[in-house]
Amino acid sequence: MTTRLLAVLGIACIVAVIAGGCGGSGGEVLPAAVYFPLQQTNWWRYDVTNYDVDTSGVLAQMRARRPLLGLIANSSIAVKAAQDEPATGVLTLSISGSVEIAGAQWFEGVEVMAGMDTTTRYYRHDANGLAVRDTAAQDDAPYYRIRQPIAEGTTWTLPFDETYVLKIVGVNKTLAVEAGSFTNCLQIEETTSWEGNDYKAVNWFASGTGLILTQDYFDGDLAGEAELSSYGLAVQ
Repeated sequence: MTTRLLAVLGIACIVAVIAGGCGGSGGEVLPAAVYFPLQQTNWWRYDVTNYDVDTSGVLAQMRARRPLLGLIANSSIAVKAAQDEPATGVLTLSISGSVEIAGAQWFEGVEVMAGMDTTTRYYRHDANGLAVRDTAAQDDAPYYRIRQPIAEGTTWTLPFDETYVLKIVGVNKTLAVEAGSFTNCLQIEETTSWEGNDYKAVNWFASGTGLILTQDYFDGDLAGEAELSSYGLAVQ
């Protein structure tokens, strides 16, 4: 059963949910916060599919370069190579708590998929957007998953890889996934190349909900995707 705690509550309740944990001050709601609500006990569950057996090795090597839901780019999903069929799995991302890193509070996000290693990343909203850390080490450079201004054409790169380009390509989009139909979606594309392969990821963030769909492409072919199937967002 899909849990849609915020979908019927309107923007006033969205503000109430994220104001205390968005990294702003005095109850300020930062623009990126509506696209990825951060609060302890929030969770999102995704149906993950790996379509392309041939690129599975490349996907594994790309894992460290994938800014969010990095487990998509991981060939450890049991690819049915003998039958050449898509491999499927279920991934859950949950906000387990918060921790202070380099003098600021970060939310701890835990990604779990059966039969695979658990991955922990750290998230924080600030005036520039949604910041992410891959580890809690103070010298580990954070990067932005969503960046201000939230408008078509906004472009940025990862601090450790200037060839990895992220760009907002759409706002106010509508998209239907297993968890439901969502309006006011933000669409962000990521592009780079890896060992001669052109790589692109396309991501949709729904206002008041979070990431609802992400897809990996190699040389123009869909290699893998994660689609939101259910979620739960705490209401204060």
